[in-house]
Amino acid sequence: MSAISSPVARIPDVYSAVLSDAALRPDRIHANAQGYAVVAQQLADKLKAAGWR
Repeated sequence: MSAISSPVARIPDVYSAVLSDAALRPDRIHANAQGYAVVAQQLADKLKAAGWR
């Protein structure tokens, strides 16, 4: 299977909630452990909703 024929999921704004909440990041651009947990959960939820397993 080539990259051209492989399905790709585009998931916008995954980091928005983390970057807008100072409790989820130690600095202005990096998430902390809680922030990465939020990102992972959002990715899982959105991929599942899109039909990915």
